[in-house]
Parts: sequence; C-alpha cells; structure tokens
Amino acid sequence: MYTGARRHEAMNSEWQHINLGDKDWYVPITKSGKPRHIVLNGKAIEIIQRAEKLQLKKHGHIMQWLFVNPQTHKPYRCIFHKWNRIRNELDLQNMRIHDLRHSFASTLVNNGATLYEVQKLLGHSRSATTERYAHLANHRLQRAASLIDKAYS
Repeated sequence: MYTGARRHEAMNSEWQHINLGDKDWYVPITKSGKPRHIVLNGKAIEIIQRAEKLQLKKHGHIMQWLFVNPQTHKPYRCIFHKWNRIRNELDLQNMRIHDLRHSFASTLVNNGATLYEVQKLLGHSRSATTERYAHLANHRLQRAASLIDKAYS
C-alpha cells in the first residue's frame, strides 16, 4: 500500500536489502527477473521499524526476513487466510492484495506524480503497463482542462 511493491517482493524481503538511511529497499529478483530499488516513504519506514521492534521483542534478534512466519521462521508462503479475514472484517470481500498496488499508483497520479515517476516507482519497464494503473480523478482532469482558460485569457 505504501510502496507499490508486489506481494512476492514484500513477502521475500530481507533485512540486508533495506537501507533506512537512504530510504531504499533493494529487490534482487522482480517479476521480470531483474533487480530494482524501491524508494521508501515515511509510512513504509514506520512499518519496517515496527517489524524490527516486533522481531526483537519476539525473538531477541532480527530474523533474515522482514515479515517472518512465526511458526517456520521463514518468509510467509501464503497469506490468503489472514488477508481474507482482514478484508471480511473491513467488508472488502472483493479486494485483492494486488489492488493495493493499483491504489498506490492511482493515488500518486491523482496527487500530482507524473506517469514516468509512477512507472519508475512500480518498476515497470514499459509506460503502457503503468497507464493501466493510472486513473485520473475528475478534479485532476478539470484542473488540466482549465489550463486552456488560463492560456487564452
């Protein structure tokens, strides 16, 4: 939700790839098979810091993975049941985890980020892929259209 990361990127994230000082998360293997860097914002950093505190409290040390399964001490392989419980509690039965990535992109575009910036943040190699995620809110379109008023005044 706060990074635009794919589910498997988050589930397989390792502490060695997180650099809070540079606000950077290195993903060595992506969907395309290529590595990428994810820029960390304040909310993402808060969640990472909470995960760190939780691991220290629960295990006395930092585990290899950010989000570790307490039973196996390895990354989660399936989170469907937990996700399903959460979305049912919130009355969001039709929401998929991937929808959070979509919301990340749409929120960025609707708050002024360019499609190029969103493309880089999502790790897309083609801009056409990013365009599928970028739904502009009507107020953004109205503001853009009003540029004509200013230009011809």
